[in-house]
Amino acid sequence: MKIVKELVKAICYISLGAILSFGVLAKISDSPKAPVPSIVDDIMWIHAPDDSTGIELVDATHPFYKIKAYYSSGNVWFEGTVKYVCKSKGTIKLTDITGFDGETFYLRQGGYLQKVSEK
Repeated sequence: MKIVKELVKAICYISLGAILSFGVLAKISDSPKAPVPSIVDDIMWIHAPDDSTGIELVDATHPFYKIKAYYSSGNVWFEGTVKYVCKSKGTIKLTDITGFDGETFYLRQGGYLQKVSEK
């Protein structure tokens, strides 16, 4: 009788573990995907559920870049010069930029572009 109780317990624990694992995997697969940028007229638009940001790389003289950032309305949010700050060397492309929070442009490779001057 003791063996049957232990067997029932083991089956319950295994079933519970399987159900929890399935629930976690289902939740992960339902996670929203990262926004996919689109490029229109040399402006990369990064779309988010609440708004979109347009970014234009006007001039590139590494490590300084002239950039314009736009609100979704098309109005200019930021226009000025930024400096590339990253341990790795090399120039950046427009598609390396992943976002802008009003102060910093974030890059795919982990670095960032910091404001130097603003128009």
